[in-house]
Amino acid sequence: MKNTLTYRHRIPNLFNALPADFSELLERFGSENVDGTEWFAPATNLAETDDHYEISLDIAGMQSEDFDIEVKDGQLLVTGERKDEAEQEGKTWHRKERVYGKFHRAFSLGKDVDTGSVDACYSNGVLSIRVPKIPERQARKITVKNS
Repeated sequence: MKNTLTYRHRIPNLFNALPADFSELLERFGSENVDGTEWFAPATNLAETDDHYEISLDIAGMQSEDFDIEVKDGQLLVTGERKDEAEQEGKTWHRKERVYGKFHRAFSLGKDVDTGSVDACYSNGVLSIRVPKIPERQARKITVKNS
């Protein structure tokens, strides 16, 4: 019995797949910078707690020093570049779905954030950024007392 590596692709229902395909099309539209370099936008989650915002970017295959994170003009800017794998002698690619190139993400910050205390951590392919809120600017609930 011969073992072979196969790739199976399930044909999706056209109507269920349309939003995902359209989103991918929009992401790829204009995916070249003016200087001809490729770029991409890593998948991002943004969450808020009572005392901070959490931003996480899926960006596997990089090192912590490959990222540039800065706060400028009321925005949190995250840039970097994921390098393509070097071609190897004797290796033939049959499929390459990983996206390589430069990326840039910008997040508008409100007036309630402490830009001096932003911190970032890169672990298991996820870049996590924590943006604390200024305590005195956080919303607080006022309890109404009986007179």
